[in-house]
Amino acid sequence: MIVTASRQALDLGYDVILDGIFNLRDYAGPFELLHGEHRGTTRFYQFDVGLDETLRRHAARPLGNVVGEDKIREWHDGWQPLPWYEEHRIGAESTTDDVVATILQDLGP
Repeated sequence: MIVTASRQALDLGYDVILDGIFNLRDYAGPFELLHGEHRGTTRFYQFDVGLDETLRRHAARPLGNVVGEDKIREWHDGWQPLPWYEEHRIGAESTTDDVVATILQDLGP
């Protein structure tokens, strides 16, 4: 569903940002297809902040009260680089402003 909705939005000319815990075993193939089928600019960014920082950040989000620490621990696989694309690695030291600035710079004027 994520890939289908993203593909439709891209085909309509929208920018798409996918945010979540996407593990390599489930999402590398679908994301590779999405990337290959999209004619425009595609960028991939992946957080590499470690489990402790992931848990801390998650606890501060509204979903932190809905999705518990046990589920995040189950989902978290750590750094998993894509085998077919060199994505931008975002470390724990990067602030939200840093990430936004990087993405906007990569997209250009």
